[in-house]
Amino acid sequence: MLLFLQLEQKGHETDSFFSSTNKKQTDTSKNNSTLKDKDKEKHVPSIKKLQQDASRREAAAQKRMQDLIRQFGPILRRIIDKPMDFNTIKNQIEANDGTGYKHVWEACADVRLVFKNAMKYNDERSDVHVMAKTLREKFEEKWLQFLPRVAEEETRREEEEAEARLAMQFAQEAAHAKMAKHLSNELMLDEVDLHLEELREMVVKKCRKMSTEEKRNLGIALTKLSPDDLRRALNIVTQTNPSFQANAVEADLDIDAQSQSTLWRLNFFVMDALEVQSQNSESMDGDERIMRCYCKCFEEEDQEGNDIQVLIPTAYKSQYEKLIEEKSTYTLSNFQVQMNDLVFKASEHKFKLIWTGGTTADKVNVHQIPDVALKFKPLAEIAAGRWRPDMLIHVIGYVHEVGYCQMNEGTSKKLQVNFLIKDLSDMPLNCTFWEEYAAKFIKFSNERNEAGPIFVMLNYAKVKEENPIGSSINFIYF
Repeated sequence: MLLFLQLEQKGHETDSFFSSTNKKQTDTSKNNSTLKDKDKEKHVPSIKKLQQDASRREAAAQKRMQDLIRQFGPILRRIIDKPMDFNTIKNQIEANDGTGYKHVWEACADVRLVFKNAMKYNDERSDVHVMAKTLREKFEEKWLQFLPRVAEEETRREEEEAEARLAMQFAQEAAHAKMAKHLSNELMLDEVDLHLEELREMVVKKCRKMSTEEKRNLGIALTKLSPDDLRRALNIVTQTNPSFQANAVEADLDIDAQSQSTLWRLNFFVMDALEVQSQNSESMDGDERIMRCYCKCFEEEDQEGNDIQVLIPTAYKSQYEKLIEEKSTYTLSNFQVQMNDLVFKASEHKFKLIWTGGTTADKVNVHQIPDVALKFKPLAEIAAGRWRPDMLIHVIGYVHEVGYCQMNEGTSKKLQVNFLIKDLSDMPLNCTFWEEYAAKFIKFSNERNEAGPIFVMLNYAKVKEENPIGSSINFIYF
């Protein structure tokens, strides 16, 4: 810092010289304005001489400054590990090419470094040391006044960055899913057919006994099939009854002599074929593409507790949502079967069912399908990394500690509640509620009168892992 003061003194001497020179030049100009042209020409060499002297003095001052830097530079570098000055800080703040400060805390650290270097280089009794210490205290006082605004800006930026990362992740996952679907459709077709056949056989084995009225209706429906569909229907009988001549000119089909599985397969096929015919659309080859299952709301579950995800597009949801009730069983017809390539899955089944405009749901309520059993994920398993980023899970626990809450909703702010949740494993995990769920949580917390912990049950929660800057702890939130 002593070196800086010496250089500053040299600079003042140079400024004083130029100021006196300019003043003399101004006075000379005013006096010479009354002289004749001949006198002006007489003084021109004197002005040029003064300018040359000034240039020589400036060059000498610059040379002297370089000599001082070479002389004291090594000493300064031995004492100061990281030099810093306010001009560098100013340039970093104003930089627009991406080389400037990334965060306001970086600028704050460099300002503190300037004062620290000045106090370290100069003796405690020197004016420079005392001034640096005083200015540092003033700076800290001002910085405390700005901290609330800095914290608010940090929160806003973190939310925007989190939303941007989430949007980018969704876009990437959607692109990858679309690419994977395109590449695997041809390869997986045979596997899908085989799996559908196995499922169809499993379903028909569990079907109830067909009544006499249903057999009569089946016989009438067979007469309404097109020649191609009738041939396929008779081939179904041949698969379980090889002695039946399906290709004969006249085939005599005894419905009462057929097994229950054959009758139900025929019934499924005939219903599908007639539905397609009524819509005057191309046949989906229902014997090979249509699967029957017993639907339970938007997820299906059989007697063993297996389930499959059913998707109803918005265009059909309002039309059919009144037809489906929870804790009821249905026979679905004419739906699409696809690989379960959803970004977020509610079922681990490899396939999904798509509701179409021709899908029908017949209420039967005869199959003993158990109630939905929520399989809660222990928090210890989540903390241990035993979870899938594409699978929605169920979690139950109590609110251990409430953290940051964004109570005021604005143009760039969303309602947010952060809290720690614990279960029987006593493993705390961070949980975040946004917007509607945050508002419900805040309302419940403010209005409840009874004491004790708050228990939270999350259905179809999304698990996400985040690594904050400067921390090695993994925060997992829902």
